[in-house]
Amino acid sequence: IYVDNLAWSPSGKEIWFDGINRQLAAGIYAVGLDGRVRLVSLTTDLEVMHDIARDGSVLVEREINTREILGAFGGNPQERNLSWLDQSNAAALSPDGKTMLFWESGEGGGPSGSVYLRSTDGSAAARLGDGHACDLSPDGKWALTIQTSGKGASLVLLPTGAGGPQPIALDKVLPVFAAFMPPDGKKILIAGSEPGQGVRAYLMDLPSGKPRAATPELSNGGALSPDGQFLAATGADRRALIVPVAGGAPRILEGLELEDVPIQWSADGQDLFVTHYGEAPLPIYRYHLKSGKKELWKQLLPADRTGFVRIESVVLTRDGSSYAYSYNRVTSSDLFLVTGWK
Repeated sequence: IYVDNLAWSPSGKEIWFDGINRQLAAGIYAVGLDGRVRLVSLTTDLEVMHDIARDGSVLVEREINTREILGAFGGNPQERNLSWLDQSNAAALSPDGKTMLFWESGEGGGPSGSVYLRSTDGSAAARLGDGHACDLSPDGKWALTIQTSGKGASLVLLPTGAGGPQPIALDKVLPVFAAFMPPDGKKILIAGSEPGQGVRAYLMDLPSGKPRAATPELSNGGALSPDGQFLAATGADRRALIVPVAGGAPRILEGLELEDVPIQWSADGQDLFVTHYGEAPLPIYRYHLKSGKKELWKQLLPADRTGFVRIESVVLTRDGSSYAYSYNRVTSSDLFLVTGWK
């Protein structure tokens, strides 16, 4: 379950939170001290739970929340809005920055989400199919997606042209993200977990290989080197590191702060683009692998800050000439006192 705001119940025996489960059902949930989770009530949207009174009444904010995409492409510093419906999520850019893969997670995208391909010149988007978009193949012919159902999550390849969806068998691995391995996309890297284990990266040959664990447990981010030999990510201790995907000990990236997240590797393999989510403006740093120094490269923030909440994801090309980012905006909100939830 995606967890947002928390509050202790009056009994002191549960923590209530607003969140979204794997079937994309928004609601108020409760977790007991024994770790068991139960549904308190489904809601029409991801309501913001602010507090619970001693009599059990709950202070809830209902927001009209949108997710928009802004970006600049081909070296043009002027940002363009490439949002499509109500909850647009940037997923990947083609190497030349001319095509963007994204997905819609709100009501407009449907109960399973919708994956789209769009030219960054602003022309109309083309719907590829259901799911959550992850990555675009190096040749631009396939979109790597995650599709959810009552049975959990699975990986599916969607063609960007003619053809049908191609499911990818993952055995017991539950995916949370996936990417094509450079330089040719004949392999994929899957961030996921097996029962009873934390999230790590798995390597898999296409079209019908078996996923095999390639890294220790990770917590966030992921940037693949141009030759596909290394993954830069944040470990379970939230320190940035580089892991050889073929096996070997990870290397801590000295000079980076806790929760600095690698998001892209430069074309020459010498630098990493790194960010620190949660800040506004959102800084993008260029980290020099040899010297261990990082320099501020760009700061991202919408020109119109009305209702701005936070930037949630950033994608950019290896040469840095094109980038796109998704951010939340609250267009209106109302406060309610809810009674009867138990």
